Amino acid sequence: MKTGFLIPLLITGLTFTLTVKTLDAPGLTWDEANFIPSSISYLNWFGILTGRTGHTGPEDFRARIPFALSADTITHHWRPTSEHPPLAIGLSGITMSLFHRLAGIIFAARISTAIVFSLLILLVYKFSYEIYGRRAACFSALSLLIMPRIFGHAHFASLDICMAFTWLLTVFSFVKGINSRKWSIITGIAYGLALATKLNALFLPLPLLLWAHLYHRKDYSLNLIAMLLISPAVFFLMWPWLWPEPLTRTIHYLTQHLQRMSIPVYYLGTTYKESNAPWHYPVIMTAVTLPPAVLILTISGFIRILRNRLKDSAGTLILLNIITCIGIIALPQVNKYDGIRLFLPAFPFIASLAGMELSRLLQKIKPKHLVLSTGIFLLAISALPLIRIHPYYLSYYNVLVGGLRGAEQRGFETTYWGDTCNENILSYLNENAPENAKVAFYPAGSNVAALCQLTGKLRGDIKASGLEEWETLDYLVLNCRQGFFDEKLWELYRQGHYEYAASFQNVLLTAVYKKAQ
Repeated sequence: MKTGFLIPLLITGLTFTLTVKTLDAPGLTWDEANFIPSSISYLNWFGILTGRTGHTGPEDFRARIPFALSADTITHHWRPTSEHPPLAIGLSGITMSLFHRLAGIIFAARISTAIVFSLLILLVYKFSYEIYGRRAACFSALSLLIMPRIFGHAHFASLDICMAFTWLLTVFSFVKGINSRKWSIITGIAYGLALATKLNALFLPLPLLLWAHLYHRKDYSLNLIAMLLISPAVFFLMWPWLWPEPLTRTIHYLTQHLQRMSIPVYYLGTTYKESNAPWHYPVIMTAVTLPPAVLILTISGFIRILRNRLKDSAGTLILLNIITCIGIIALPQVNKYDGIRLFLPAFPFIASLAGMELSRLLQKIKPKHLVLSTGIFLLAISALPLIRIHPYYLSYYNVLVGGLRGAEQRGFETTYWGDTCNENILSYLNENAPENAKVAFYPAGSNVAALCQLTGKLRGDIKASGLEEWETLDYLVLNCRQGFFDEKLWELYRQGHYEYAASFQNVLLTAVYKKAQ
């Protein structure tokens, strides 16, 4: 019993420690630059509602509540990033309110994701433990931890790690709800939280209901009822943006993503701008960004479950979730970009499959007490690429394509979210740019430079400009997201005449170019 409690505690503690220790190493990402101001706006609204010191509403309670709940007040405070539900953004707001004086705004906002990631690792352990036992649970949790791109996403105040957690929490609760009314209720709440995180959650019932119909046809009705009744209520109650016009704003939220403009992506040597990348984009990106050992174990487990003709109920559930998460993005009409980010919920299930398979393969080792230590040793070796690529986690590619250098040569995008424009790049500008210098950050999120200046990471006198002011620029900070390059930027990128750069394996990730005067 002590061992069963200690192992997940150690893994969770290790996860949180490693994540927080490296939390400020990656640069500010595009989405963070939008979500962090939204978190502050949400906090201000709650300040009005609760009468917190410094709020901008009426002092009298009877006047303050109607003011806070009015359509104008809600619209003002909840309109920013209203294309996304508020759970992850709100969690960042909570950690910002608690820690911003100690750690700064960006670091404090990211702490929420570090906490959720640690809970995700714990949940992967618990999920695998319930199915395959302690060894498989330990291997599964560590398999997820050593995935460089997953570890990278755990550093950002964004939606994707929270989406992966609420997805797995719903699946875990659904399985236990087959035989428990209490867990059916928890399933309804968990799915409501998933809906309140990201649009991806709309597809979550597909693998669950298919699996339940195959293996528990007579036992899942309470789960279904909870998801139909409790989940929408949780979603609605958690999102004040919907309250003034529930039907209109819900329909707009569901339909606006269908009209979203195509985001360029560079894939296998071709830039896709007017059309989506091919269907195999999420499949290939999964294959080339997993640690090799985890990839081999996952394929082995996948084949074994299929050979057994889906007699393994738990294995089938894992496969269905992986296929759903990746398959939805593979659809021709779905926009494909940003590496593995859009189908991140697949990876806890990939880790569970890999952990189960590693446990099975090591069962022949004698004496038996060496199985756990051998598995941990093998996974520790597999973690070496994660250590080497620090802090450019989102640029990781495995040996299948020759690492990052090979990926560049084969036409993969080498960076995409602005995280490689880190403090070293900003420090170079702070130290070398002349007073009132005009600097173009490209491509970059709309609020990145402004938030960097607000938090003191970038000098306040530096003027963030666009490429349209090319002739008068002092510096260009080029984030090497090749999908956004035109002919001029490709030429600049290939010439290599930069002043300063963030790079790995001699591959440029962010380069600073000084314009000739």
